[in-house]
Amino acid sequence: MKQILLIDDDKAFQFMFDQLMESCGKNMAYDLHTEDGAFSALEYLNTTDKFPEYIFVDLLMPIMNGWDFLAHFKKHFSAKYSPTIIMISGSTFDSDRDKAVGFSFVSDFISKPINIEDLNKVFEISSN
Repeated sequence: MKQILLIDDDKAFQFMFDQLMESCGKNMAYDLHTEDGAFSALEYLNTTDKFPEYIFVDLLMPIMNGWDFLAHFKKHFSAKYSPTIIMISGSTFDSDRDKAVGFSFVSDFISKPINIEDLNKVFEISSN
């Protein structure tokens, strides 16, 4: 069963992501865990016995944003774990995309709104 972590403070997006996962996950067993922010997600990663294979991280969140999450992930987790990390954002700036994929452990950057094709692409690429 694939372990998936979504980090996003937007409840409407969390709901939509869950619905998309139900659609694209029909041929894939998965467990989706959602955190409302980067800080709580880091606490979850420190305590879980099921480290996620996929982490979807919103770029713009209050208190600790996606960039801060990546910095903490790099310092505390990247040497031990290698999940597929996807940055998600309403931003369409090339500079945000370039900065995100500049982290060696970030697989992709998807602009919101995401769709089923975006998720299918993530799971097809990472399963090769």
